[in-house]
Order: sequence, then C-alpha cells, then structure tokens
Amino acid sequence: MLSGSLNMEVLNKLLENDDFAILTEQIAQYVDGTNRASMAVMNKVLQLAGGLVQKQAKTHPLDKAAAVKTYRDIRANMVPPQIPDTAAMENSWARILAYLKQGAEESVANATKLTSDTMGRMIEKLDARKGTFDLHSITIRDLTGAITEVVAESGYPDEQKESLRKNLLTMFEAYTKGGGRR
Repeated sequence: MLSGSLNMEVLNKLLENDDFAILTEQIAQYVDGTNRASMAVMNKVLQLAGGLVQKQAKTHPLDKAAAVKTYRDIRANMVPPQIPDTAAMENSWARILAYLKQGAEESVANATKLTSDTMGRMIEKLDARKGTFDLHSITIRDLTGAITEVVAESGYPDEQKESLRKNLLTMFEAYTKGGGRR
C-alpha cells in the first residue's frame, strides 16, 4: 500500500466485502492448521469406526454384507485434510470476484452504446459535410471536424473547441506520417 502499487479502489471494495473477512479467517486457519487438525481428528474417528465395523463383520458373519457397505460409506466420508481448507477459500474468493464484477457488464454495455452513438453522430456529421458518405473523399480535416463537432455538442467548452480540433489534427497527421493523407 505504501508503494502505491495497489489499486486502492479494488482494495477498498475488498475491505468492505463481508466475504473478504471470511476469506482472511479461512487463510489464517489454513496457515495455522486449525482446519487440517479438525479434519485429521474427524478422519481418525471415522477410521476407528471403520475398524469397529470390520470387527463386527468378522465376529458376526451375518452382518458382513451390511458391514462392508457401512465400511465403504465411512471411507467415502474421509477427506484429505487440506481439501476443505482450499475449497472453502476458493468458494469465498469466487463470491468476492462476483461482488467485484457487479456493474462491469452494465458499464461495458453503456460504454459500447456510447461509442456506437458517438460514431453514428460522427458519420452523420461527415455525411452532412460531404453531402454523401464516401470513405474515399473523407480527409483528416473532415474527420477532426466531425469529432470536434460531436464533442462540442456533448458540452465541451466552446473556447476550447479550436484547440481540440488542432490537437486532433496534429495527432492524426503524426499517425499517418503523411501530412493529412486520407
């Protein structure tokens, strides 16, 4: 944080998110082994229960089929100790990412619509300048004029309009390296 290399907006959203607090606790338990120890104890209890079931099958042959099924069920419920730790953290992280992404689709849709609308207005301006839309006849000056008009219509200060047009013209001319070629 002190170096300024973190995105503070994202960091603030993380800190505000309830799932982030849960994730940090899950990470702390992962690091100190709390959950792994709990899972190891649970697995040991299941292992002992499985041993009792096997003993029952040996001493009471009529119970063997039920004991085999029960033993399989017990073994199926034993879990490698690290899996619940990481699965819970992955679930928390997925919820956090979904929270952070909220509004992104709407923002993309709005930006796409704005760009589409702006380009449509620019084409109208170019069309009005030439009387007909023909890409072969549009110059860099026509393009910078159309952009300047559309920007000015959206509330850009009139006193800065000419400066904007000149800057755009310079930028496009530098880009084409041809001094105003189409």
